[in-house]
Amino acid sequence: MYLDNCKILDVIEVEKINGDDDFKQRLYSFGINIGSTLKVINITLAKQTIQIENEDGTLIALRFSEAKLIEVK
Repeated sequence: MYLDNCKILDVIEVEKINGDDDFKQRLYSFGINIGSTLKVINITLAKQTIQIENEDGTLIALRFSEAKLIEVK
């Protein structure tokens, strides 16, 4: 399953991060790594962005095109 398929309040674990090295480095800088636990906080009505919270409470907004690159369980 990918992050873009999750619903609000889902708690998920990152299994794999696809995409180029710049994208992966950006996620790592937010504290999102393989094995990280994330919580889906909000999804815009037009499904353009998804807001997630990482383990230390940082809120992060990602485009849906980016969320499609993150495999979760």
